Amino acid sequence: MGKSFLCAQISLESLMVFAIFLSLLAISLAACLKIAESSQKRLDYEMGKSAFSEFASKAGSACALGSGNVRIVSLQKGEATVSQNGSRVSFSSGGFSSPLALRCPFSLQGSLASSSLRIENNEGTLEISGYSKQA
Repeated sequence: MGKSFLCAQISLESLMVFAIFLSLLAISLAACLKIAESSQKRLDYEMGKSAFSEFASKAGSACALGSGNVRIVSLQKGEATVSQNGSRVSFSSGGFSSPLALRCPFSLQGSLASSSLRIENNEGTLEISGYSKQA
């Protein structure tokens, strides 16, 4: 009887150690998932910020170079939404959002939730529209 009790006690202690190990593993996994989620949000935000910089640069270029100039903004990930906010363009992508004052008057054409944007200077007015490559 003494030997079977000792064997049962060792099994119980082994189970307790294993349960503690699983608990620590679960806590570590939860922490890793939280870090991954936070990193992904930050990456999306920074990519949205980069897309805004490209949009602002290409809009300024199309405006400065005059009628007939066309610029395409292709996003690396996701899509951007462009809307009119008074005399400014509002740009948002990946959790990043910012207004932009353009030097030229502008008009928004069609659906402006796209992974590519087309900016065309038409007689001094920037026409901003969604863009898709035609095969």
